[in-house]
Amino acid sequence: MKRLLVLLGLVGTLCFPQTVEALTASVSDASGESGDTGIVVTISASEITATEIYGIDLRLQYDDTLIQATNVTTGTLTSGWMVFPNIDTAGQVAIALINTTPLSTLGGSIAEITFDVLLSASPGSSSSLQLTRANFEDVPADITVDGTFDILGEITYDLNTVAVNGSIVKDPDLVAYDPDTVVTLTAVPDAGYQFSSWSGDL
Repeated sequence: MKRLLVLLGLVGTLCFPQTVEALTASVSDASGESGDTGIVVTISASEITATEIYGIDLRLQYDDTLIQATNVTTGTLTSGWMVFPNIDTAGQVAIALINTTPLSTLGGSIAEITFDVLLSASPGSSSSLQLTRANFEDVPADITVDGTFDILGEITYDLNTVAVNGSIVKDPDLVAYDPDTVVTLTAVPDAGYQFSSWSGDL
């Protein structure tokens, strides 16, 4: 009787559902300038070895002081799947994908997220596109590859000056300055006053 129980136990372990092995989920890089809209970031899957994937659960985090998610659609592999996105949480996109036909094992895009770049985003800054969840039939992907969203555009600097009982002449006098621009500041005291000193961040 003991031998029979052992055999049944072995058979039970061999009948567990197939797991996802060596599956990689990755996020594409993207870039845009302040005020740009409709920039697509793609989430892809590769090395799909399981043949019975009917559900995918994704979560992406980003810097909402630079960019804002506006829409989510299916990818080439999930075309025709039902998609349930949530873009209402600041700095996060949650995506559930469900279908009655299993996911193809060929690899490709599984979701596309559309972003707008905020007007306040500064050129030279960047946001990580971090894939914090990538579950396929409740099994996490073996490898996740995050992306980066770079804010493009020319970097310029403002030069603000304040003078008491006089004025300051800037040469050149511009609204904004490119990096490495040399600016000469000249203090011009009012009548009856003399220049004392500079102060503040120089």
